[in-house]
This record gives sequence, structure tokens and C-alpha cells, in this order.
Amino acid sequence: MNINKIYISLFFAFILWGIVFGLKPFNFWLSMSLAVSLLIFIVFLFDKSVFDEIRISYTNILYSFISALFLYFIFFVGNKILILINLKFNILNDRWIFLDNIYANKTGLSPLVISVLLIFPIAFGEEVFWRGFIQKSLENHMKKYFALLLTAILYTAVHLISFNPILILAALTCGLFWGFLYMKTKNPSLVILSHIFWDIMIFILSPIK
Repeated sequence: MNINKIYISLFFAFILWGIVFGLKPFNFWLSMSLAVSLLIFIVFLFDKSVFDEIRISYTNILYSFISALFLYFIFFVGNKILILINLKFNILNDRWIFLDNIYANKTGLSPLVISVLLIFPIAFGEEVFWRGFIQKSLENHMKKYFALLLTAILYTAVHLISFNPILILAALTCGLFWGFLYMKTKNPSLVILSHIFWDIMIFILSPIK
């Protein structure tokens, strides 16, 4: 993969996330869906082979669901730790505000519509772009562990425009988790489904607050 294509793709990712989280032109889920759809199109232009690697199987569904549960557990425990830290040191007094800002995005659309958008294009597109395209391409230019770390950092960096430390920490955790899962399995379907299951758990079925 030509390194310039990676630069161009990341440039558009930062611009799009800046619009979604910074300018907030309209409903979050609709603007996010449009942004991710554009990233899917970029991947289609630069590396169609990413889509050829996607295979859905019962095994992928099972393992991805287990991995999503594990990631949800990490967030559940992490939230409890943040609460304890705040009680002891009072350094996260705005934790509730930051969490409310994340879940406030659920307003304006029905849970069913949000669920559909979370499945496609959001979770599907994010994994196709960040793990299936960016991380995979970076592995051609550096060691796989560095590619994993750099992709996670970039995935976190595009969320900095939100100025929401809880969201940024969540992005870093997810980036490392799904990046590691992809590095070990080289299975984009597993990572995509894991992201889908986790999104539905954390945003629709059982939000963590």
C-alpha cells in the first residue's frame, strides 16, 4: 500500500471527525453515519481487498460476542474505578457531564434506528477503515505491534476534537482492544461483529453510567 494513500485517508478521517464532533452540523448519528460512509468509500477506492476478507460464520459470531462481552466488562470495571478515583481525589468531578454528553446523542432518533445505524454503516465502517485498512496497511511499513499502537493512537486522536476525556479514553481502550484482536486473528469479520455487539450493549441495551 502506497504510504500517500494512508496519509490521504487519515486526512479525511480527521476532517470528517472534526465536522461530526466539532461543528456538529445536524443529528449526531446521521452525521456520523455519513462520515463513516465516506470512509468506507475511501477504502473501496484504495483497497477493495478489505471487503473480500469479510466472511460471516457462526464461529465469528460466537467469538465476537464473547469479545464484546469482555470489552463491556472492561468498561464496567473501568467506570467503577473512575468513580473511586473521583471520590478520593476529586479529579473527575465532571464525569457525569461527560457521560451525559455521550449519551445525549441518543436523542432525536428511535433506539431501533440508532441500532441499525450502529450496525451499518458505523461499526462496520469504522472497523473496515481503522483495522481492515489503516492497521493492515501500516503493517506493511512497520512491525505489527507498532502498527497496532499507531492505529490506536490515531483512532484516539480523531476523537480529541470532542474535548470529552471519557470519550477519548474509551476510544483508546477500544482502539487497543480491537487492534489487538485484529492483529492476532487477521479476521476483519470478527472485529466488525465485536464492534457491533459492543455498540448495541453500551449504547442501547445497557449504557454504563
